[in-house]
Amino acid sequence: MDPSVDPRLLTPGWAGALTLIEAEYIVSQLAISAKLRRLWKIRKRKRYPLQLIAEKAFPQDPAEGRRLMENLLQVRAAARARSQNARLGEKQGVPVSEVDVGPV
Repeated sequence: MDPSVDPRLLTPGWAGALTLIEAEYIVSQLAISAKLRRLWKIRKRKRYPLQLIAEKAFPQDPAEGRRLMENLLQVRAAARARSQNARLGEKQGVPVSEVDVGPV
């Protein structure tokens, strides 16, 4: 385990609302540990949706956990799109200040 990560993060319900980094770390551990999957009551899968992890991590209000994670994923997707638009503008010789990167 990464020494900088609090081991309690892998306890369902301990963390509450997760960040993307925390949820992705939990997913990486679920992929390799059958014991952890049993603890989280999640069957083995090829993919573990971050929304599912957020629901299990925030048992007081699973719908709120899912909503918060979906918001984080939308923010990340928007940031990636802005970054990609900026790169495309640079490739075409358009100064980044003139590329429509959307709201910041």
